[in-house]
Amino acid sequence: MEIPPTEIDRLTELAWFGAGLALTVALAMLVSRLFRTLLPRLASRTRTELDDTLIPEMRVPAVLLALLVGTTASLHFLALGAAMPIVRKAGAVAAVLIAAFGAHRLVRVMLARYLDRLRRRSDGPVDDHLVVLVRKAAAVAIWSIALLLVVSNLGYDITSLVAGLGIGGLAVALAAKDTLANVFGGLVILTDKPFRIGDRVEFDSHTGIVEEIGVRSVRLRADDGAVVSVPNSRFVETVVRNVTRGGRRRIAFDVGLVYSLSAERLEEARALVVRTLAETPGVLADPAPGAMITSFEDSSIVVRGWFFTPAELTAHMEARNAAFVRVKAALDAAGVGFAFPTRTVHQVLA
Repeated sequence: MEIPPTEIDRLTELAWFGAGLALTVALAMLVSRLFRTLLPRLASRTRTELDDTLIPEMRVPAVLLALLVGTTASLHFLALGAAMPIVRKAGAVAAVLIAAFGAHRLVRVMLARYLDRLRRRSDGPVDDHLVVLVRKAAAVAIWSIALLLVVSNLGYDITSLVAGLGIGGLAVALAAKDTLANVFGGLVILTDKPFRIGDRVEFDSHTGIVEEIGVRSVRLRADDGAVVSVPNSRFVETVVRNVTRGGRRRIAFDVGLVYSLSAERLEEARALVVRTLAETPGVLADPAPGAMITSFEDSSIVVRGWFFTPAELTAHMEARNAAFVRVKAALDAAGVGFAFPTRTVHQVLA
């Protein structure tokens, strides 16, 4: 029985299509093998460890892309006619989804590496909720862009959709303004690093040791043992004094001396304050303590002294207390009188 020419052409198309699919499978297997053996071997010779992590993650997207390219090319052997535009749109949609899948994996690895570096630099446990939030935000952004591209490839106008998403996003942003400010404040703290876990910070009326950097707030352990939660946005807007980072603390104090002291005795008292501070245990020798006469007040001559102590709270408080006690004792022993507010009333007799 003789086969009609149309049937022969159809069988030829199917044969070429089958051969194309076979080559596609072979190509996908070759790509998979490259990502399993050759590329990891090459990556192991480089100095960075980033490529060692990226190659296994990108194997599946690469294999899917090879299958898509091979299948799309094989379909051209078939006389699809009016169905060809649909096939092309489907191929474009699949390409967008595979690209989004690969980008998601790529960004996930990059973020994991970067956030792990932030964890090590912070010298403490960065809140896991913040890490999860950053990863989810990146995933939502990637797949949202992929969805818009898919809709566009299907022939729909995405202008109105983007405008609607923009208005909706604006409404959500306005409703969650404070929450977003705290979240971005947490990211600023992690990247700019004004303080780390374990640092002692002072700002406004708050003082304490940083125990946790969270999604919404930073938790401080105050001197009285209470836990204080401060919104992250406050740290971005307020001047923060990191006591630990400086390594030392400066204490300045004023001593009011009586006006009955002579100039020589006044200079002796100033030098005595400096010498006493230098001999006090816990007071740092570098920078050296000092004292100077600063002003003549209504009831006293003011001598201002200053000294430095270690930043650690216990050592700081002990040195501060010892310095004040010793200065008072030294001035008393030298017979230098402390001034106090006095008022002289003159009565005029008629």
